[in-house]
Amino acid sequence: MAEITASMVKELRNKTNAGMMECKKALTEANGDIEQAEVILRKRGIAVAAKRAGRAAKEGVVASVISSDGKIGSLVEVNCETDFVARNETFTGFADQLAQWVTEDKALVQDGLRVIDEEALKTPFGELSLGETITSLVTQTGENVVFQRAARFQSASGRVVSYIHMGAKVGVLVEMNAPAEVLAKPEFDNVSKDVTLQIAASAPPYLTRDEVPAQALEQEREVYRSQMAGKPDNILDKIIEGKLRKFYSEVCLVDQPFVKEQEISIGKYLEQQGKALGGPIEIVRFVRFQVGQEND
Repeated sequence: MAEITASMVKELRNKTNAGMMECKKALTEANGDIEQAEVILRKRGIAVAAKRAGRAAKEGVVASVISSDGKIGSLVEVNCETDFVARNETFTGFADQLAQWVTEDKALVQDGLRVIDEEALKTPFGELSLGETITSLVTQTGENVVFQRAARFQSASGRVVSYIHMGAKVGVLVEMNAPAEVLAKPEFDNVSKDVTLQIAASAPPYLTRDEVPAQALEQEREVYRSQMAGKPDNILDKIIEGKLRKFYSEVCLVDQPFVKEQEISIGKYLEQQGKALGGPIEIVRFVRFQVGQEND
């Protein structure tokens, strides 16, 4: 039987992040062979992860990283079982690492939004696959860990910005467009921050009216018609259009009242700021993640 030294335990622990006693047991079982001990720990981790996979993972964090030039940004959501683990440095560090990776590497998401499925978990992530890395985290935290979804925006001529709400339970990623001279002004940063705060606070499902599905609009109209049954058609049509304007102001970002100045919409606010800064400012797209929220 090979002697298991402290340096061997330390080396295996550095490689796997497993606990000291677990490393020592694996080395003993592998007769001092570090590579074999690593395989043993990985197999144990898979077994543990399989047992915990059915547990509800409704806590967690969102994380974001924006490239230094502001052209690429990411937003990720990672779930766990308890708020205690969600505040653990190992867990939050993994979320930050994922966000950095998604920003720098197109392997998982080239551009847009991806819900993480079995195929995504096969993506190489350092020396392991993404799924294997998550399995390792399960053994470290003792909880089911789920990489829920990831978004990556890359802007050719605009700017990508993000906002993580206090507690890292809500995150926003936005692509905005404006002339280069407007993007370069410090005031633009204030405008983009206002937009991200608006999305975080108001959670609009759509950017503009054009994005609202025709079926959803027709359902709204049917509800209004049933509420106003008996009204003359000419009056009914006007009432319905008025109610639809209110509906748009609730579900479309550019139609929503600006949280800092309720008298104007976000669209009007951007129009005013564009005139003040010397060029039009446009929201191209956005995503909003909230921990525990079902994927659309």
